[in-house]
Amino acid sequence: MKPEPLNGKRIGIASGSSRFVDFDESSGFWFGDVKSACEFYLKYFYNPWELWNEQPICRCKKLNEFIKNINENSEGFSDIPETTMMKYNEWLFKLAFKDVLGDNQ
Repeated sequence: MKPEPLNGKRIGIASGSSRFVDFDESSGFWFGDVKSACEFYLKYFYNPWELWNEQPICRCKKLNEFIKNINENSEGFSDIPETTMMKYNEWLFKLAFKDVLGDNQ
């Protein structure tokens, strides 16, 4: 399974009577979906360039602003402004887990 953010996933739970209970899309997630979202976050943590290159669906104005800010304010990876990377990582977390956090995050 390719790492990807949670987005409108579904969950099914086997009940004690061996019946399959299906929740609507906003009520929960499969274990594999959560694992995939975690892998997505960890893969692109501190790495906006790889996110840009590997996940075209995630290309947006905000990601472009992070990359532009980093490129303009640093000469190499070691001198990237920490506040910029912290903001990027927070944005990435919200992207990866937006269905868990809800719309108001």
